[in-house]
Amino acid sequence: DLDLSYNNLRIIKENSFKNLKNLRWLKLKNNRIESIENSSFFDNVNLKYLNIENNLIAFIRQAIFTGLRSLENLILKSNKIEFIESESFSNLNKLVYLDISNNRLRSILNMTFTGLYMLESLDLTKNPIHDINPFSFKDLEKLISTQNVHKYGLEFNNMKIKNLKQNAFYGLNLKNQFLNLDYNQISIIKKDYLEGLYIVNELRIRNNWIAIIENNAFSSINYLSILKLSNNFISKIDSKMFFNLTTLTELDISNNLLRQIDSFTFMYLIDLKKLYLMRNQIRTIKRYSFYNLRNIVKIDFSFNKIEEIKEYHFNNLVNLQLLMLEGNRIINIDKNSFKNVPNLFRLDLELNDISALKENKFPFVIYLEEMFLSNNKIKYLPPNFFDNVQVSFLYLDKNHIKEINENVFFNRFDLRALNLSDNHIESI
Repeated sequence: DLDLSYNNLRIIKENSFKNLKNLRWLKLKNNRIESIENSSFFDNVNLKYLNIENNLIAFIRQAIFTGLRSLENLILKSNKIEFIESESFSNLNKLVYLDISNNRLRSILNMTFTGLYMLESLDLTKNPIHDINPFSFKDLEKLISTQNVHKYGLEFNNMKIKNLKQNAFYGLNLKNQFLNLDYNQISIIKKDYLEGLYIVNELRIRNNWIAIIENNAFSSINYLSILKLSNNFISKIDSKMFFNLTTLTELDISNNLLRQIDSFTFMYLIDLKKLYLMRNQIRTIKRYSFYNLRNIVKIDFSFNKIEEIKEYHFNNLVNLQLLMLEGNRIINIDKNSFKNVPNLFRLDLELNDISALKENKFPFVIYLEEMFLSNNKIKYLPPNFFDNVQVSFLYLDKNHIKEINENVFFNRFDLRALNLSDNHIESI
């Protein structure tokens, strides 16, 4: 091993490590290195570990690492790297770990990582990357980690990425892993941006500036299970946007600018189980909006602008268990709204504008574990309203109820908990 850390080295010359053929570890961190001449490590054919972190290197040229055919770990973090030439690492065929974090990279050129067939871990975090060019990650078929301690994946979050180019992620195999593009400045997802990213389990593009997603934008991805698009500026979605996503189980489009859900929007998502649409501006849900969602378990419409639940909205969602409608403007619920929803477990209607509950509201029996009607404007409980609602936990707190009819909860042996706090009850 050779440790030259914490010195005042400014340049690594071509012959600096000449004839050191048995050298296996070399540490050059915390110097003032600005330049590495071509073929500086040409004789170090058995070197496995090279650490040049915390120096002043600005450019990585093609011939710098020539000769390092046994190198497994290369650490370049915390320099001032602004530019990496294409194929700069092409001869590092045994490299497993590459750390270029905390530099000044603004663009990843095509073929930047060509030849890194064995690379398993790549860290590019804390770089102001704006552009990812075509074939930037070609040959990274074994990539499994980017130093994320919770779950394997490829991290590009919290950079300044504005532009993705066609085939930017070509060749990446992220089966059972994620691609994270959160907290960037991406404004559009074109249909060819993700071409070549054939396998990825989870795709995150949250907290960007996305306003447009072209039709078939995700259609080339196989085995995509989770798609997260929250906190963007998406105002419209339709079925062609999600074409071919037959393995998707979770879709999150919350905190966007959606105003309505059109018919057949999710028709290709035949395996979808969780759908998050909260905190949009949704007023309208068209007939057949949830057509073909036979496996859906949870739908969250919380904090939108829905005023009425119509009988066709959720009909025939036979596996739906959780329906969240909290924080809307709901005044009325049609009597057949939950017909053929036999597995509904929790119904949340909290923080709406419901003022009246009609007698015999539902002509069929609804079996619920939890029903939330808190924070509405309910003044009166009709004696027969709950005749066909079998519920274990019922929340009616923070309403305007003044009295409780003696027959309202008569013989309700299924009821385990009832909350009537913060009302105006004068007699029971």
